[in-house]
Amino acid sequence: MKSCIALIILFLPLFTYGEGVSSCLNDGENNINPSSVNAHGGGVVSSKGMYYWFGEVKGKGMDGNKVQQGVSLYESSDLCNWKYKGVAYSSNQNNNVIYLERPKVIYNKRNNEYIMWFHIDYRKGFNNESYARLGVAESKNIEGPYKFITSYRPNKDTKPVNFQKNDFNDMYFKSGYESGFDSRDFTLFKDDDGKAYVIYNSEMNNTLHVALLDDTYTRVTNEYSRVLINGRNEAPVIFKIDKTYFMITSGLTGWKANQARLFESDNIFGPWIRKNNPIKGTPEDIATTFNSQSAFSIEDKLGNLFIFGDRWSPHNPIESKYVVSEIKYNNGNLSMERIGND
Repeated sequence: MKSCIALIILFLPLFTYGEGVSSCLNDGENNINPSSVNAHGGGVVSSKGMYYWFGEVKGKGMDGNKVQQGVSLYESSDLCNWKYKGVAYSSNQNNNVIYLERPKVIYNKRNNEYIMWFHIDYRKGFNNESYARLGVAESKNIEGPYKFITSYRPNKDTKPVNFQKNDFNDMYFKSGYESGFDSRDFTLFKDDDGKAYVIYNSEMNNTLHVALLDDTYTRVTNEYSRVLINGRNEAPVIFKIDKTYFMITSGLTGWKANQARLFESDNIFGPWIRKNNPIKGTPEDIATTFNSQSAFSIEDKLGNLFIFGDRWSPHNPIESKYVVSEIKYNNGNLSMERIGND
């Protein structure tokens, strides 16, 4: 299976690549021990034969989602055994404390730099999600430390490539156009041609934006589209099989799991077509995406493609778990099958 993936993330028991990722998961405990790796909503990048997992640090109790430590980092040579490397990005830089989510790292070959993106909910202690900005940091070393560059709401005074005259009748689009678009759940995607994109939830959680990044991967360009307009999707995961783009999202139900939504397109800017629910399993599996929220895709060394999801524990976030499913693609039909058992 030839695929191009947005970001990769996985934690698995010991195995050899001759056995493959599926054997690894089925061999041992399927639900990854959250005390072993605390890197939620994050992503993995590879460099020189090693894998680096960046993610949110979760704490104990009701305030566990507000831990201000920053972005944790783990290292692995096999996607199975992970070693803690410390904090790659500190959320308190220059006395500027921010609460961030969903950190993503992407390598920029042109400048030989690693670029980290994240969603900022608030800064300097003000817990206000209306802040809703994209933040960017950079490092010459994949392990960091990453230095904060900027944060902003993108594409002020910029019309999308699929602009329609009646778009200004949408109060949320009009507001974003005039002041910069709010951005919440997001992901990064690097295509076969080296172009990179940020895909983020905007317009007060109603519509997704797909925006082309500049050559440095640190800012969006003026080229973007509005997709799945008023569809209320979050947690986008994008990957590519052959020449077709696939996107998996979830609905907006807070921390409660819901049905996976699958879309496909021949163009990353859309239009995106809704497909059947890809989950294969019990009725509960289908209704809740294996009681998880899809987060990232990964292709192993055997060419198999997997989806990694977070099983949230909102009352004690440090106990949130990880769920892995395998992508099956046959004759144009895509499905997700759970690996292992609870």
